[in-house]
Amino acid sequence: MKHLLAALLISSLSYGETLISGIITQNAWWTKDKSPYIITNDVVIAETARLVIDPGVEIIVEKPLQIPKDIVQLSSADTFGVTIRVLGALRCNGKPDMPIIFRGRYISKGDEYTHWEGLILNSSRSNEISISYTFVHNASTGITVQRGTPLIRNFLAERNNIGIKTMTSASPRIVNALFTDNFFAGIRIEKANPEIFNSIFYNNRNIGIYSDRVSKVSILNCGFYKNGDKSFVGCTPELGVMSKKNKNGDSTDVFGNLTINPMFTGSQAEAVAVKTKLNKLQESTIKSPDPKRIKDIQTPTKHGTDRVFYLSKHSPYVNAGHPAGKFKEPDGSLPDLGLWGGPEFLQF
Repeated sequence: MKHLLAALLISSLSYGETLISGIITQNAWWTKDKSPYIITNDVVIAETARLVIDPGVEIIVEKPLQIPKDIVQLSSADTFGVTIRVLGALRCNGKPDMPIIFRGRYISKGDEYTHWEGLILNSSRSNEISISYTFVHNASTGITVQRGTPLIRNFLAERNNIGIKTMTSASPRIVNALFTDNFFAGIRIEKANPEIFNSIFYNNRNIGIYSDRVSKVSILNCGFYKNGDKSFVGCTPELGVMSKKNKNGDSTDVFGNLTINPMFTGSQAEAVAVKTKLNKLQESTIKSPDPKRIKDIQTPTKHGTDRVFYLSKHSPYVNAGHPAGKFKEPDGSLPDLGLWGGPEFLQF
């Protein structure tokens, strides 16, 4: 017990606020009643340990208070930012109404993309790593996948330098994610083989997906729009070349990817879509349009005000996901793209 307390600092600051740093050598459970968890220095989940994070937990990352003596720093940059390294198992599963949030604590202009180093998944137990309904903000790299096939789904990477970096033959499965306002890229791929389904790359400062031209990457039924320089770098040239139409009648590339506005609730694009549909309805009949159809068009999208980046019901990204049965919505329809789409449970 003495060794464990020396390796892992967990102390209560006040009711509902807990300090965390050091090496987690035994199974641990972070609960909402002790949230937020304040990360003051590097945290390592040891190979033999499992960390479970409950829905609704907020993890706030400080600038490091000191360089830990018992944790080897990965680089010179690592000494200036906190990392959370997963060598064992991690269950980080939020819920739609209670996401898990990782963010920097004190954000100033210039460091909103690099406040901390991010989560690093380097576990031989990758089948015991599950991340869902989790938001990661302000990291140099939101999640780095160094090996294995972890499942990352219903995931938001916002205002990081890189959203997800996958490397050294890792093959993560990334499903129904949203990458937005990341500075360099949504995803960076180095000698790895990720599978990316039903995800959105929107308004990233430079690049949507940046690959090394040699990795084997599957990018299926995703949406790309308004990424600063390019949506794809180092990827197969067929990506983004419109050559097919999906079941909604929208143009896609050969892999089912869209390159049009995702149309989130409350956006200008949604307002234009509503006006266009009402005009078409008026023009399609000599008599006054059916009031029920008018009401259906004008009725706000469910969850449109209480969930960030929620798709408008008029969005072309609704029912535009991969047709495989495992991805379908709970009602059996094709999955929506992005953060809130897909089934209640997903297994590869």
